[in-house]
Amino acid sequence: PMPYFSVAQGLQGLEGGLRTGLPEFTVFIVNPPVMYGMIHGDEHVNQRFARNSYSEWLPTPMPSKFEQGNTYDIYRMYRYMMAPYTPEDSSKNDAILWKRYIDPAQDPRKVIEDEPEEQIIEVDFL
Repeated sequence: PMPYFSVAQGLQGLEGGLRTGLPEFTVFIVNPPVMYGMIHGDEHVNQRFARNSYSEWLPTPMPSKFEQGNTYDIYRMYRYMMAPYTPEDSSKNDAILWKRYIDPAQDPRKVIEDEPEEQIIEVDFL
């Protein structure tokens, strides 16, 4: 579901993540058909755990049953339909990273003048 990537691709992802200014990010490549197949099932606890782990960056299908074991899947499905990717309670200190880095008062599309032009990174192997 997540194939290997080259050093150049990893460095490109690292640079892109550092440019966002977020204190945490990940770099990976995903094979979507395999990944969707991997998170499709929800019959076993391990399948539901994997599905809920990946749900932050991969849309999941609706639960197969509306029973007690699938309670969190049902909650996540309705929450995404009503208010996708928003803090649960803005009066509390929810979504600290969102408030600090993603929803700043400045225009996020503003280009930094001293940012260097993109360059091709060539890596030679011995």
